[in-house]
Amino acid sequence: MVGRIYEDGRVDSLLLKSNNLSGTIPESLGNLVNLKTLELNWNQLTGSIPETLGNLYNLKRLALGNNGMQEGKEGNKLTGSIPETLGNLRNLEYLFLWEDKLTGSIPETLGNLHNLKSLTLGNNLSGSIPETLSNLRNLERLTLGSNLTGAIPESLGNLTNLRYLNLSRNNLSGPIPETLSNLRNFEGLTLGGNQNLCLPVSLYHWVEGIRSHDLGGIPDCN
Repeated sequence: MVGRIYEDGRVDSLLLKSNNLSGTIPESLGNLVNLKTLELNWNQLTGSIPETLGNLYNLKRLALGNNGMQEGKEGNKLTGSIPETLGNLRNLEYLFLWEDKLTGSIPETLGNLHNLKSLTLGNNLSGSIPETLSNLRNLERLTLGSNLTGAIPESLGNLTNLRYLNLSRNNLSGPIPETLSNLRNFEGLTLGGNQNLCLPVSLYHWVEGIRSHDLGGIPDCN
């Protein structure tokens, strides 16, 4: 399916993954204000993410990354930073930016996406994990695999609907926050690759109770 167009010309979905698309993402996509789904992953797109995508106020699903390697397919190689305007997408439920070449920090404005259920960012991003992500109270899956530094925010323990947390492939440091034990519906924790993290003794029992966990050899805190 390429998309759905109503009789009055309204377009509510563009499903264009694995279509061998190349070139840049048109800024004019920001004019499709009725769009609910935009999938451009598994292509060969380059350039930056247009700030005009922040005009898509009805958007629920945005996938611009590689979404996993597939034989014979190259993923998008988008560059530049994640536009702060994506924080305008108040109806967004799914944001996927993976295996691109995006740089810069995670915009604090993403904390405005109160309906977001799944956030996946895996690029060459730097800086710390924004405290504003703790505002995403409907979030069920959070994957941040990049070059992030600093501590894991204690405020992530406020994400009471969070079920899966993947912070592998970063350079995070300090103790794993004890507040994560507040996540009663938690099912999966992946932290491999963060050599400067440590596990507090108080979290032993909680970690053992998680259905799926990979700490990647993180040592105990002294």
